[in-house]
Amino acid sequence: MSGAEAFVAIAIASNFVQLLEFTTSIVRRIQEYSSEVGTPKKIATQADRLSDLLSVLTTIEQSSGRSPLDEKVLSQCQAQAQELSELLEALKGDGGNRFKNVKKAFKYLSKSDQIEELQAVLDSLVNTLSLQLQADTR
Repeated sequence: MSGAEAFVAIAIASNFVQLLEFTTSIVRRIQEYSSEVGTPKKIATQADRLSDLLSVLTTIEQSSGRSPLDEKVLSQCQAQAQELSELLEALKGDGGNRFKNVKKAFKYLSKSDQIEELQAVLDSLVNTLSLQLQADTR
């Protein structure tokens, strides 16, 4: 076996492993969407946490005596949280139709990077807001 043939064999094996990983993750997501709950646990948990955060942000918004910087970060937090909430809501399933479950599973995999990015930005904004609120209470 020459060097080129070995390289091709390794490339084929690598592609096979990637296909196997992708298939496994799709099957796992379809099973989660097909369960009684109808929504992957990760999405349900994240949506619940986000709902609580939106409630807290609304309460903070209604309080008085905030600085303009607080208001700017607060509005950014709310916008980011709302965007993430809408994305998660679109990914929730109902455990019904198999075709819809497969479609949602593929959509979930294609949107997972976007979800992680939105969550990271939101976490950063929440940390900034938290620091500002702590500084305001001193």
